[in-house]
Amino acid sequence: MLLSVGLVPENELSLQAGIGLHPVSLGPVVDENFATDQPGIFACGNVLHVHDLVDHVSAEAAAAAAAAVAYLGGERRDRNIPVRAGTGVRYVVPARVSGRHGVTLALRVAAPGENVAITVLWGKKTIKTVRRDRCTPGEMERIAIEGPLPAECDDLEVVCHG
Repeated sequence: MLLSVGLVPENELSLQAGIGLHPVSLGPVVDENFATDQPGIFACGNVLHVHDLVDHVSAEAAAAAAAAVAYLGGERRDRNIPVRAGTGVRYVVPARVSGRHGVTLALRVAAPGENVAITVLWGKKTIKTVRRDRCTPGEMERIAIEGPLPAECDDLEVVCHG
């Protein structure tokens, strides 16, 4: 389990372990279970990206711990749908989802905006849209996706228009 408690992700251990880092957040690239691209290594909290609320860090830690226990018990994920930041979005965590159940995406918008729509797309199909009166890059946005996703879903993109 990798943890960090500063405003800039400290990822020397991630680099030493060969974990892929996101070019914008500077944290490990993880799936919805906080698993990195290195088997058996999970990352959560400020090692992933700077959080606005410690409550979100605590929730991630609990989810990552449960996923690590499941991994140690032999559970593996066989479906990885990429989640990418599109127009108006700097980055999205997690970067991969199984699509088998609901998941909450955390993201930062690219620029301040008012009367903003944040949309999760699968191709041209809208999976979910949330509206915000105001968004800024300094505040984390969260969007909950209900699962499961269609079996043929192979890519998700999160966009922000204001």
